[in-house]
Amino acid sequence: MNKPRNIEYKQLIHFGRYLRGKMHVVNKYDYQKNCKSIDFWSDTDHAGCLETRTSTNGGVIMFGKHLTKDWSSTQSLMALSSGEGDYYGCVRAGSHALG
Repeated sequence: MNKPRNIEYKQLIHFGRYLRGKMHVVNKYDYQKNCKSIDFWSDTDHAGCLETRTSTNGGVIMFGKHLTKDWSSTQSLMALSSGEGDYYGCVRAGSHALG
């Protein structure tokens, strides 16, 4: 977070209090046979941030049934339409998938 706002600081404290009493999380990857596909999904929310009016995008990359990468972030550019925001989200998902 480059420039955190007060509401984000309060949300971080709330999240920390939630995690304090929780157990550890373990990701278990079972063996899968003949996995030949890599799937990726992305989604965008046009002007999702109420203060800056920037779009939010996120996505996942799956190798078979296993999650290999996920992301969620606000877009640096302000999209003028939902189609433009979706385009930026697809470009980001494609760059993650090729990487």
